[in-house]
Amino acid sequence: MFHFHKLWLFILLFCALESRAETQTHGRLDLSSEDLRQTSSLLLNEDIWLLEPEGMDFSAKDPVFQKGTHPRHFIKDPKILPGADSATFRLTVQLNKKVPLSLMVPEYPFYELYLGDRLLVKHGHSPDQPQRLYREVFLGEGDVFPIRIKVQRQADFWPPYTIFRLGLQDTIQKTQKMTEFYGVFFLGLIVISALYHFALACIIPGNRQSLYFALFLVCLGLRASLSAADQILIRIYPDFSWEWSWKLGFMGYFLSLPTFLAFLGAMFPRTIPRYASNIVWGCAALISAVTLITSVDVYSRLTNYYHLLTFVTLGLGLRSFVRAFRLRMPGVKPLLGTVVMLTVAVINDVLVVSYLLQTRPILDFALMAFIFSQTVIISYNYAHSFRDIVHTHKQLQKLVYTHVVTQIAAGRNLEETMPVATREAVVLSFDVIGSSHIKHPQFLRALEHLMASCQQILHEGYDPVRVAARGYRIKEMGDGLLASVGFPLANPDGAKESNADTALKMAVRFCEVFRLEMEKLQYHEPLYCSVGITQGMIEGFFPGSGIKQYDVRGRALILATRYESMRNIVFKVTDEISSLIFIQDEVYKALSPALQQDFERWDCLQKGHRIRDDVHAVQAWYRRLPGTTPARSQGATVASNDSMGPGPRAVS
Repeated sequence: MFHFHKLWLFILLFCALESRAETQTHGRLDLSSEDLRQTSSLLLNEDIWLLEPEGMDFSAKDPVFQKGTHPRHFIKDPKILPGADSATFRLTVQLNKKVPLSLMVPEYPFYELYLGDRLLVKHGHSPDQPQRLYREVFLGEGDVFPIRIKVQRQADFWPPYTIFRLGLQDTIQKTQKMTEFYGVFFLGLIVISALYHFALACIIPGNRQSLYFALFLVCLGLRASLSAADQILIRIYPDFSWEWSWKLGFMGYFLSLPTFLAFLGAMFPRTIPRYASNIVWGCAALISAVTLITSVDVYSRLTNYYHLLTFVTLGLGLRSFVRAFRLRMPGVKPLLGTVVMLTVAVINDVLVVSYLLQTRPILDFALMAFIFSQTVIISYNYAHSFRDIVHTHKQLQKLVYTHVVTQIAAGRNLEETMPVATREAVVLSFDVIGSSHIKHPQFLRALEHLMASCQQILHEGYDPVRVAARGYRIKEMGDGLLASVGFPLANPDGAKESNADTALKMAVRFCEVFRLEMEKLQYHEPLYCSVGITQGMIEGFFPGSGIKQYDVRGRALILATRYESMRNIVFKVTDEISSLIFIQDEVYKALSPALQQDFERWDCLQKGHRIRDDVHAVQAWYRRLPGTTPARSQGATVASNDSMGPGPRAVS
C-alpha cells in the first residue's frame, strides 16, 4: 500500500508539470530554435499578449503597444481602458520553417481571432449572448503567425484557468482528444460510483456512509461536467445557459465540502466535532443560496473566501483521519494516503486558479485515486460482511428453522417469525428406559445418533413457506425429547390424516430407530424405550425479557411426560418389560380404526392405575413394541443384576 501511495504522488507531480515557452516576450514568441515535432504543445502566459491601440496600422514595422495588461484583465476589470467595450491584443509567433500550427483559446465569453487582418473564428453568438467552451483554432501553415484576438468586456465573467496552448495541428488535436477522453472517463467514473453508492444506501437502511459519499460524487459530477478543462455537458449541449452553467459548477464546488466532511463523519464516527460540521454546512448553504439569486460577477468574488473554508475542511478531514488512525478504525489506513494526495492537489489547484503557481490543476487525478480507493474499501467491507452474513445464516440454521433466518434477513423481527398463539396439538414425550444404568463406551454416541434420527423424522415435510413440518421439537433432554404435532408448525399431512395418526406413526418410528441404534451396541441385556402421547391446548410464546428464545407451554406437555412415566406401573402390573407407547383416551379416539387395533385398554379407575395430574381420566391405552435383543456372548461391560435385572425392578 505504501508503494501505491508513492506511485500516485509521482503521477500527481508529473501531471502538474507543463511545458512552457521559455522564449516568450511581450508581443512576440520566437520559436526559431525549437523543433515543435519533438516538443509537446506549449503553454503561453497571458502576459505575452500586448494591447493594440485602436486605429493602429497593423502593417507598421515597429508599432507601439501598451504593456501591463492582457485579455483576461481587460474582460474583467473596468478600470483598464475605461469606456472601451472591446480591445485587441497581438502576438507574433516566429518559427524556423513552415508548419501547420493550431492555438487552443481559453474560455473567453466572446472573442474574434484574426491572423493578420483575416478573421479566423468568432466565438459567442453576440456580446450579449456569451458562450463557454475551450476551442481549438487552426492558424494555417507558415513560419510567421501574426495573431490578433479581439475580446469583449464582460462584467459577470469568472476568470477560469485561462492559459493559451500553442502547438502543431496534430499535437493540439491529440491533446484535445485526450482531454475529452479523460473528461468522459472521469465523469463516467463519478456517475458509476455515485449510482453504486446510492444503490448501497438504498439496499442497506441507515447506511449514511454510502449516502454522503454518493452526494459528494454528485457535487463532483456537477463540477466536472461544467469545469473549464473538461466541460463535457457544455460540449454535449453547446447552447447550455451561460449563467446556469456557472451556477451549477460553483454549487458543485461549494456543496462538495460539507458532503465530504459528512462522509468522513459517517465513516469515522466521533472524529469530527459536530459544531465544526455545522459551521461548514451553514457556510455552504449560505453561499449556495447567494449563488442562486445573484450573478456570477457577485458570487465569483466569494470564492477566495471559500478557499479558506476549503483549507479548514481539509484540516478537519486530516484531524478525523489522525483520530481514526489512533483508534484503529477500519478503512483508515488505505484511505490515509489518498487523503494526503487530495490535500496536496487541492492546495495546488487553489494556487493555480489564483495565479500564484504556474503548474496545472491536478485535483481530478487525486479525486480519481480517492474515489477508487473508497469504492474498493467499501466493496471489500461489504464482501466481508456478506461472507459473514452467509456464515451466520448457516450457523443460525443449526439453532432455528430456515424460515426464521430467512424472515429475519428479509427485515422481520424475531418475534414475528414463529406463531405466538394458543392452539390444539398432540404432544409426544419420548424417553430411553434406564439410560443411567446402561454401561457401554459407545452408548452416548448411539444416543446422539438416535436423537439425530428422531429430529430428522420430525423435520420431514418441512415447508418454510407454509411453516409446516411433521413435528416440532419442543425440548431435548439428553436421553429423550418432547415434541408436538399440529402446532406451532402445521402438519403437512393434516389434510390426509389426523394429528393423532401422525403422532402415533412417529412414535412407532422413534421406537424402531431406538431398537436399530441400540442393537448396534450388542449390549448384554435388552434395552427399551417409552412414549407418552396426549392432546390439548399449548401456547407458543417469546419471553418478555432476556434472550428471546421461542418456547411452548401448556398442560398437554406436562401430561405427556406423566403418560410416558406410566410405563413403570404398567410393567409392575403386567410383570412384563417392553418398549411402550401410552396414550390419552382423547388421542385414542382421534386415531383411525386401523391404528386403534394394536392398543390395550388401561382402566384408570382401578386402584393404583391413576395417572398423575389427570385424575379425571377414566381410561387410557397402551401398545407394546419389541426392545433390543441381548447379546450376552459379547464382551460388553456387564452391569450388576441388582441394577439392571429383568422384570419391573429393572425399570427406572
